[in-house]
Amino acid sequence: MVIFLSTILLDVYFNKAETDKKISEDSRTPIPYYVLEFLGKEFKNMDFVQRNEKLKGVFANKQSMNMMYDFYKNLTSLYTEEYARVNGEEYNKMIKQEIEKDRIFVYNWIGESGGSIGIRDNDMNRKTEESRLTYNKLAFQYDASREGKYTKFHRKELSDTIDLRDGNIVLDVACGNGALLRELSKKANIQANGIDISENMIHAAKMRYPDMNFEIKPSYPLAWREESIDLITVCCAFHHFENPRGFIQECRRVLKKNGIVYLAEPNFGTIMRFFANKFWFRFSKSGDVKLYSKRELEALFVHCGFQSVQAYRKGRGLFLKAWR
Repeated sequence: MVIFLSTILLDVYFNKAETDKKISEDSRTPIPYYVLEFLGKEFKNMDFVQRNEKLKGVFANKQSMNMMYDFYKNLTSLYTEEYARVNGEEYNKMIKQEIEKDRIFVYNWIGESGGSIGIRDNDMNRKTEESRLTYNKLAFQYDASREGKYTKFHRKELSDTIDLRDGNIVLDVACGNGALLRELSKKANIQANGIDISENMIHAAKMRYPDMNFEIKPSYPLAWREESIDLITVCCAFHHFENPRGFIQECRRVLKKNGIVYLAEPNFGTIMRFFANKFWFRFSKSGDVKLYSKRELEALFVHCGFQSVQAYRKGRGLFLKAWR
């Protein structure tokens, strides 16, 4: 099974490297192409079964594995140095942004599920679009809606617990009509930024609070430079995110050192989460993706490199605070 999956991944990267080489204005050959060439120039002419047979020998032979590892390590070192010399930019900083794109490419190509979110990749764009349409309809009467009344508790808990200083740059992701940012702006003189995929929500937010910055943007990727944000908030929206790991990694990228993410989510029991995730969300048209347990939320942020994570349940809410 391991050999079979390795063959698929190498096959995907080989074909992607071939495509990149043809369409790129960069005359250098992509590293994955070199790695596969190392397996033998005839590799690209083999069918899938033949490639699998060849890889059995590679992965079963310790000497072959060590040779491939040394080759790849030395090649990467040379490539990194050359990239920095030619472009005046650190290669590793650039490549971090490409790794997630490659991961999504591979998942889309082989049809695997997108991380831990519980849906298949061919559903991903559909769920985002469902969220956009749902909140476009709710935008101008959101506060009076059932959801608006439900999330009022979560907003209050966040606004009561978040510590702010004058000058803090705050980003509210899936900001809706801007209600949370409004409450936070009462606590300190902050630079308030809100993003949402619903154009009607952003329009409502701009009408309400014209002194704040609101933009129609997705949760992934975040359109901010590295280490530029002091604090990120997400109120009752994380369960709509189709790429939760990607979002968390983006948070870590754009947050300043010791920056904090504050998260509020619905707090449901095990049985309710099970039926919602396994059955209801598969047929729902509201854009919901997955309800999380306290342990799942904590694990996601820890695995994505946050140095300290605290989560707690309170009433109808599940709350998390994570330090970069």
